Amino acid sequence: GVPDDQLRMAIDAGVRKVNFATDLNCAFLSGVREMGEEILPVDRYMKLPTQRVREFAVDRIIRLGAGHR
Repeated sequence: GVPDDQLRMAIDAGVRKVNFATDLNCAFLSGVREMGEEILPVDRYMKLPTQRVREFAVDRIIRLGAGHR
């Protein structure tokens, strides 16, 4: 829940490790909730939650400037 500008300031100040576990869990659960309550095979059930986690991770990589080296 830390604002992007504060994350950028921390990185610019030398912070090299940022934990996003809670945000990743929220992204995952958002995907689970979108799937509905029907019972599905695990591979289908996990598809959307996994996509939400991937989207969050890519977004953070890009926003924090680690996507281009």
